[in-house]
Amino acid sequence: MLETLLSSHETSEHIPEALFSSFRRAHYFRVVTTQMRQLGFVAIDLELHTSEVLNKMDVLSFARQFMAPFWPARLPGYFAMIACFGQLFEDADGYAASYNSYKWTEVLEADAFTILKTKVYSQ
Repeated sequence: MLETLLSSHETSEHIPEALFSSFRRAHYFRVVTTQMRQLGFVAIDLELHTSEVLNKMDVLSFARQFMAPFWPARLPGYFAMIACFGQLFEDADGYAASYNSYKWTEVLEADAFTILKTKVYSQ
């Protein structure tokens, strides 16, 4: 299947290895930056629930400063991701979820898949 995807539909010629490597590097860069963004969400969630820092500074300024190390580029002055973090605090319906729980679910999913792959699918 991959051979078909990596070749021209007109000539069946494979794409050059250098171009394929470039695609792969871009893919891994995106995977890593996405993971860093998610880890930044976990870190700021924990900080919001355990720190007194918000009593001393503006929430948006705090969020920009705190999240900067988790982003691959300089954050713009209008960066206000924290304003979309409503699920971290109980709403009128009683729903609240720590961002850490989302990442923990990914770990459990990976563990379950590993067991399926090694015990069930290998037979």
